[in-house]
Amino acid sequence: MCSISQRRNNLYNILILVDNVPAWVYNLSIDNVKIFKLDELKNPNDIDAIIIFHARDIKKVNLKAFTGLKLIKTITAGTDHIPDDIKKKYRVLGTHGPNAKYIAEHALSLSLACARRLLFHTNTMKKGEFHQQDTYHRTLFNSKVLIMGFGPIGRYTAGIFKRTFNANITIFKKTPEIHHMFKKVVGTVITNFEELLHILPSYDVVINTLPLTKQTHSLVSHRFLSKLKEDVIIINVSRGKVISEKDLFNFLKTHKNACCGNDVWYRYPKNNEPFKQDFPFEELDNIVMTPHNAPVVKGYFHNMLKASIYQVKRDLNRL
Repeated sequence: MCSISQRRNNLYNILILVDNVPAWVYNLSIDNVKIFKLDELKNPNDIDAIIIFHARDIKKVNLKAFTGLKLIKTITAGTDHIPDDIKKKYRVLGTHGPNAKYIAEHALSLSLACARRLLFHTNTMKKGEFHQQDTYHRTLFNSKVLIMGFGPIGRYTAGIFKRTFNANITIFKKTPEIHHMFKKVVGTVITNFEELLHILPSYDVVINTLPLTKQTHSLVSHRFLSKLKEDVIIINVSRGKVISEKDLFNFLKTHKNACCGNDVWYRYPKNNEPFKQDFPFEELDNIVMTPHNAPVVKGYFHNMLKASIYQVKRDLNRL
């Protein structure tokens, strides 16, 4: 087996299958890394890693020809869109962190939109109504905030809420360890789901940043939602299916004082289809909806590409 230092001296060949890649990406100067376009690839056997965006990118090549392939890297954080048969045959990893701060910013924006009832005021003022004194807002200052997941998005979100609103932060994650940089940010770490259920009624805001896996699919169901405050704010900026679609819709329909800020969904339009879910969320007054575009700021796509390339080298060094 090669030592870490020996592996770091290897030359890694990376093939990018993502569409619309700017020319500068192929000219990045990274020690021991060579980046290939598909149309200039001569020997698939030499490729160590492939970078993709969508699962359909994989169909551009015959993976069986890549006998030296060690890694498939998605420029997205999640890999739930990659077919299971591919995951069984190859090591598939997401790209973590490049736009996490923008997603955390979006989580804050959705939280504020709910807390300050921005949609209600916008819609009623368009009708000529002026609810200046007869509608109370919620405040995020000194609120109790539960953040599910503590990857880059969760960490940025915790920092924003703590520094801005002096929120009392609880993290739900697999392990109890917290980096020393976050000791003053995080108040409590919960690793046991049953324990979490017991304390759910105390939280003002619940923010999901968990990835979608077999373990997290519909983790937030009626059992979870039924324990929340009547006026809880629920934010989802990770994957829609971590929260049961049916149970979320029914909860919001029967809890008019609760509010949900949702950036991620259960069904995505194809070929210019209209946006439509299995349940009519668009009929609810207590949901703020955005089209899975939390990270979409100028340069976000380039951030994803660049980070994925650098992370591929790190990932291969660790094999």
